[in-house]
Amino acid sequence: MECFLEVFDKNRIEALTADREFIGKEWLSWLRTNQIRYVFRVRENGQYISNARGKMVKIQELFRPLAIGSHVSLSQRRIGTKGEIFNVVGIRNKKSELAVLIHSDEIKNPAEIYAQRWQIETMFKAFKSAGFNCEATRQICMEHEVYIISGKISCDHVHMFISYKSQISLSKLVQYLKGSSSRILLQEFAHLRKQFWGNHLWARGYMAVSSGNITDEMIQRYIDEQEGEPVNDDRFLIDSTL
Repeated sequence: MECFLEVFDKNRIEALTADREFIGKEWLSWLRTNQIRYVFRVRENGQYISNARGKMVKIQELFRPLAIGSHVSLSQRRIGTKGEIFNVVGIRNKKSELAVLIHSDEIKNPAEIYAQRWQIETMFKAFKSAGFNCEATRQICMEHEVYIISGKISCDHVHMFISYKSQISLSKLVQYLKGSSSRILLQEFAHLRKQFWGNHLWARGYMAVSSGNITDEMIQRYIDEQEGEPVNDDRFLIDSTL
C-alpha cells in the first residue's frame, strides 16, 4: 500500500477490500491514520461483537435472525472482547452464508463494495474447483503430450511451467486450454455467463518465455515468488484451499 501511495493519490482508492486473514490492529490503525477508506470481512466463527445493550455475544448468534438474501447495518459495534469499535454490516447471501463487514465512516454502501470483491473470490474458487480441476482440461494436456511441471493460479491470471514437444504449436495449445476452461466455467456459473456475455472470459493474449533463454531454476523461482495457489505437477489440480 505504501508503494501504491508513492505513485497514486489516496483519493484514487474508492475502498480497500480484504478478507478475514488481513485483519490486524496495526494495519487498521495505519489505514485510519492515513484516511484510507476500507471494507473488511471479519471472522464470524468464534468471534464476539457487542449487541445493542453493549453485551458481548457471538457474531453467529447476533446475526442468526438475518434473513437469506438480506443485509443489515448495525452502525458502530465493538468487535472482540478487547477489540475496537467499528461500523458493522451483516450480509446473508442466497446460500445462507453469513459475511460480517467492518468499514470506515466514509463508506455509504459497504455491501455493494464488498460484493465486487466477492465476485473475484467466487471466480478464484471457480478456477480452482471447476476451471482447472477438471477431467476435460487434463485430457487436453494428455492428448497433446503436455507435462505440467508447476504453476500458480491467481484470481485473474495463471502461471504455468510446462514441457511439450516442439511439433506442437504453443498458440494452439493455449487456445485449447482457454477454450476448455472457459466453457466449463460459463456452463457452471450463471453470474459469469451474465458478466461475460458476448465477451471473452480470458484475455486474448498470453506471455511465453522459453527455458532455452533462461534456466529452469530461474523460471521456477519466478513462479514461486508469485501470489496464488500451486498447481499440482501431475494432475493439473489446485492443491490448497481458500
